[in-house]
Amino acid sequence: MNYNKMKTILKLISYVSAVVLLFAGMLYLASCKKQEETPTDNIQYVTTELGGCNLKSALKNDDPETKDDTVIITVSEKSVHVFVGLNYTCKTESFETRCETKGDIIYMYIIDAGGDYMRCKCYYTFDFVFEYQRELNQKYKIVLIDRDEKCVVILEGTMVEDDESLVFSYRLVVGGRLGGDATLKINAVATHYYANYHDMQTLERLTYQTTIKTSKEQWDYLTKMFDLETFTKIQDGPCGSCRDAVDEIFSVTIHGENYSFSNGYEDDHYKQMQDFFGTIKEQAKNFNNSKK
Repeated sequence: MNYNKMKTILKLISYVSAVVLLFAGMLYLASCKKQEETPTDNIQYVTTELGGCNLKSALKNDDPETKDDTVIITVSEKSVHVFVGLNYTCKTESFETRCETKGDIIYMYIIDAGGDYMRCKCYYTFDFVFEYQRELNQKYKIVLIDRDEKCVVILEGTMVEDDESLVFSYRLVVGGRLGGDATLKINAVATHYYANYHDMQTLERLTYQTTIKTSKEQWDYLTKMFDLETFTKIQDGPCGSCRDAVDEIFSVTIHGENYSFSNGYEDDHYKQMQDFFGTIKEQAKNFNNSKK
């Protein structure tokens, strides 16, 4: 084989190699991009169970049932139930539901697909069921698409597994006809907030619930400030809600043992842990201000 032929073959081999490498690189980049855009496979949607006025029998009542709007998230060993209770205009057709993942967020859709509407309110329920494999830390949004195709975010937050070995709780109870209550629970994994209150404009009773992941910094700060011996010495103060005022109830649960007091802010031992109680009350205040 002469030199020119050898040179031509080598050029051809180099060209083919370059094309192969370029194609392989494009495939690699595409696979990386696809991997980045693919949501976590740790949690899988199973089904949605409809109840309440989604069932035809519930609409046959002369006085359809209504309750407080609510969202309850129950995490067991390998499953998650997201229960949604919703007051909505009575209608002949059940809602439709859909679940999809966008980025790192699971969207649960409750969709008004039409039907004949009546002049009443009825309580519709939806139980979204999921299964998960590893540690649970999943963002979610629950979205209502109403009869006008308007999207309303009912609730958003993070699904997490709980650690109940140590739980700090704070409950605020407001007495009176338009009173309500709010509860904040903090453990090493999750922070839960629940409020039951009246809308001051419509006087309608509403509920609000959310869960976020407890940061390591916050948990370390709280456990460093907490002193069980001092906590258990705090005495109850006078009842506030008995006089249409406010009760503040702090409690701690340690491996199933519960310790609590109410309205103890005048006690000297309470003042010794003022920073601890103040931090928890400030977080409850922030949750309360974020209610939709």
